[in-house]
Amino acid sequence: MVAIVTYNGEDYIEDCLKSIVTKSNVQIHVLDNNSRDGTVDIIKENYPSVYLTQSTENLGFGKANNVLL
Repeated sequence: MVAIVTYNGEDYIEDCLKSIVTKSNVQIHVLDNNSRDGTVDIIKENYPSVYLTQSTENLGFGKANNVLL
């Protein structure tokens, strides 16, 4: 399992996910910390196999990782 926490990461989320998807066969879990940009749309439209959790608030990096794990 790969766990990724993101917040307003539209500039890098696609490159990040693409590099994992093309090189491994693992479950990818992303927790979005209430982004206000297009991060969630990019994930939903291009990576349907990614498990996406959308937080209604910015939990911070540590707490978001705990939620994912």
